[in-house]
Formats: sequence, structure tokens, C-alpha cells
Amino acid sequence: MNSEQLESLRKQILQDVVPLIIGNTENGADKFTLILRLIQSGQADASLYQRAYDSASGIEDTNERTEALMQLLDEVELQLASDLDELPSDGEPQQQAVESQEHPEQPNDQQEHQQG
Repeated sequence: MNSEQLESLRKQILQDVVPLIIGNTENGADKFTLILRLIQSGQADASLYQRAYDSASGIEDTNERTEALMQLLDEVELQLASDLDELPSDGEPQQQAVESQEHPEQPNDQQEHQQG
């Protein structure tokens, strides 16, 4: 199978498995683990993160709940870092980059004359 075929199969599997996990798995650590695996597949939306949080919060054992919440936090941090990687190379969001081009900073020698 080539990459396109594998990606198509991946999407099909996710479409089949998400309703099974959400609808037929009892709450608790098992459900959280399955939802976390879906998130790690890279196809998660905000509702899946919320479902993972709800599932983790419902785990009765304090140690297991803590571990689940920390795992979810790690995934959220990874997603946030990934979102930051999508910014332009200068690290500024597009609108700020446009504004800075419209109003460039003064050269250093002009700033020095104004300060002195």
C-alpha cells in the first residue's frame, strides 16, 4: 500500500472506531486509554479532548485519575506546541507580522539621537 492508501484506510478506521469507543465503552480508565489513543493518532478535535478529560475525571482511583490527567496534559501540550510550529518562521502570527511591516522600527542611530 502506498501512503495515500494507508491514509485513506486510517481515516476509515477512525470513522469506524470512534463511535464504538464513545458509545460502547464504559467510563473509566479503559475508555480514557482508548480515547487517548485516538488523540495520539493525530485526528483529534476539541470534543475528543473534552471527552478524554471527562473520562479521566471520572476515574475513581486517585492515582489512576492523576496519571490519566497528566497524560492528557502532555497531549494538550504537544498540540499547543504543534500549533505554535504552524506560525510563520518569525514566530509572529500573520496579522502581527503584517502590522510590523507597515510600521517598521526606526533604525538604531535615529533612536539614539532621539534619546540623547
